[in-house]
Amino acid sequence: MTFAKTVVVSVALVLAAPPAFAQRWGYGRVPSNGVCFYEHANFGGQYFCVDAGANLGSIPDEMNDEISSMRVFGRAEATLFKDRNFNGRSWRFVRDLTNFKDQGWNDTISSVEVRNPRADAAEAERIVRRSYQDGLRREPDP
Repeated sequence: MTFAKTVVVSVALVLAAPPAFAQRWGYGRVPSNGVCFYEHANFGGQYFCVDAGANLGSIPDEMNDEISSMRVFGRAEATLFKDRNFNGRSWRFVRDLTNFKDQGWNDTISSVEVRNPRADAAEAERIVRRSYQDGLRREPDP
């Protein structure tokens, strides 16, 4: 095989591979800051985890409307949406929930946003500080 063909085949294999961050039931490390979603109540069955700062506009079909509990790690919080692309009824959760049935959310989640409010505040402070430095050429007022 020539060098050019080897490069083309290698690139094709890389592009065809599923992304490393793809959600699948039963896989993924438990994040230090994030949320894990479980197939059954009381953190039972298979699971998948989402790091703080990540959004899933569309939960994969085999997991869509199949989530029954969630565990929050670190300072993360999750906003759950009934419909794909962050549409429909939504609710923000900041703690573990052992059974979504109690909240009226069992097997109804189609998209998820996971945030770390502390990181969001730090980013806002960085933007303000940079604006003062660039625009006014000084540090911000306390």
